[in-house]
Amino acid sequence: MDRLLRVLAEALLCGDWTPDAAKDRLRTCLRSTGQHRWITPLIQRVWQTFGDHVPGIPDLLRCLHGDVKLHRAVASRWEALANVNLLALPAPPFRPLAPQLAGLGLPEIRTPGALADWLQLTPAELD
Repeated sequence: MDRLLRVLAEALLCGDWTPDAAKDRLRTCLRSTGQHRWITPLIQRVWQTFGDHVPGIPDLLRCLHGDVKLHRAVASRWEALANVNLLALPAPPFRPLAPQLAGLGLPEIRTPGALADWLQLTPAELD
């Protein structure tokens, strides 16, 4: 169950933090064709908890671990849910600068490509 919750958290965080985008990402990574009716209520509960504030992985995992309805929904479907498709998801964007760093004049770097540009490297050189 821990692996599935980690996958769900990563899928929720790897794109725009909007309910519709998050729901689409969960459906993509779970290869859902509509049979996962628990996804929409899960998204609603996550947004009730965090709203527009993008949580970190630890906070989101705590939320998912404590979600009794999620655990009930996936308990009988464990085998089917274990075969997730993370490769279909976009790479997660870098998190915004922490408020403590906002006044230091650092650029908003959200992708590896932007980091490479700022460092005047090619993306391959970052690896």
